[in-house]
Amino acid sequence: MAAAPGDTSASSPSPFAAALREAIAARRISLARLHRRLADAGSPVSAATLSFWRSGARRPEGAASLAAVSELEHLLGLAPRSLTSLIGPTRRVGRSRTPGIAMSDEEISAALEETRAQLGTDPQSWLRETSSVNIAVVGANGGAREYTSRALVQATTRVVRAIPIIFRVPLVTEQPDRPEVYAISGGAITAVHQHPSGHLMGARFELDAPVAAPGDFIVEYGIRVPESYPPDRYAVHGVLRASRELVVQVRFPPGIRPAWVQEVEDDEDGELVIPRTMTGSTVHATRRGFGPGSLGIRWGFDGDEPPHAPADAG
Repeated sequence: MAAAPGDTSASSPSPFAAALREAIAARRISLARLHRRLADAGSPVSAATLSFWRSGARRPEGAASLAAVSELEHLLGLAPRSLTSLIGPTRRVGRSRTPGIAMSDEEISAALEETRAQLGTDPQSWLRETSSVNIAVVGANGGAREYTSRALVQATTRVVRAIPIIFRVPLVTEQPDRPEVYAISGGAITAVHQHPSGHLMGARFELDAPVAAPGDFIVEYGIRVPESYPPDRYAVHGVLRASRELVVQVRFPPGIRPAWVQEVEDDEDGELVIPRTMTGSTVHATRRGFGPGSLGIRWGFDGDEPPHAPADAG
């Protein structure tokens, strides 16, 4: 059984987690109160993340998290670096280039907004994806041939009538085929647009009925990849706001087993790559209270070089 993402030990808490738990108990302060005081001090950390740190399920990574730990030392009446010195070396790495997309982060952000505008959907800032389950089914060529997604979405502003579905595609010259986007429930696909860069495609998902804030709704859709496309071996889903639960699963057919699998978490602190071991025909990654950022599963076969060396478990 694989350890939880970010575990430093499968059987006992890390020195950092043990020290944090002891300090919180000694001060008799709740995580909710620590969460509020960190936010007031300009170092916001979700209550879920604090719980993960205390239990040892995850450890702080990146500059923002390390700054929050320094503030925790102050709030808990501890000596400077008494907690930060116990964290150990970071497992974050620099972001790898998005597979098949030779664009900078800024260019991708601009392309996303341009695609949304062409689809004529409401701004994504009007939406919050509360939870989602995203499944990639691998085909005979070792790449994902179909994706499905089922999401609970909240309207946060005004009235929402349509949402954008935007995804990356490999740049294939003289390729007449395009991925097929189809609705399963909750509405209908009424428009499709490919960005001029050729790297992104989008679809307009028209809801069955308008939803006024703060109401929520469920959408379910799928994407079929043409067999003529080069194999895509990275299933990823991104959220713009904190999501209550985010799940990404990859299903492999009989006789197809990757040589390596990586879980990839990408947020403002950078990219965290966690080697995974498959024990069956599927592999999945889960995050709670996660976002903004993206979560994905990446895989390869003999002869494929992993984008990053395995993360140090600490």
